[in-house]
Amino acid sequence: MRPPQRWFAESLKSLSGGEDLDPEALMSFLFTLTDPGEIKTYISEFLGLSDGVIAFADEFITRKQFDGSKS
Repeated sequence: MRPPQRWFAESLKSLSGGEDLDPEALMSFLFTLTDPGEIKTYISEFLGLSDGVIAFADEFITRKQFDGSKS
C-alpha cells in the first residue's frame, strides 16, 4: 500500500467508529470528484461531522490537489 493510501486507510479506520468501509473504493470515488465542497459533503455523509472528519477532509483535498489527481 502506497503512503497516501495507507494514510487514507488508517485515518478512515480511526474516524469510522468501527463501520465497515472499504478505504480503496471510497478513496477511488473521492478522487473522481473535482469540487472540494462536494468532497467534504461526501466525506461527512460517510463519517459524520466532527472536527476530526473536517480535518481529514481538508487534508485529503490538500493531498489530492498536491498529487495533481484532478479527474
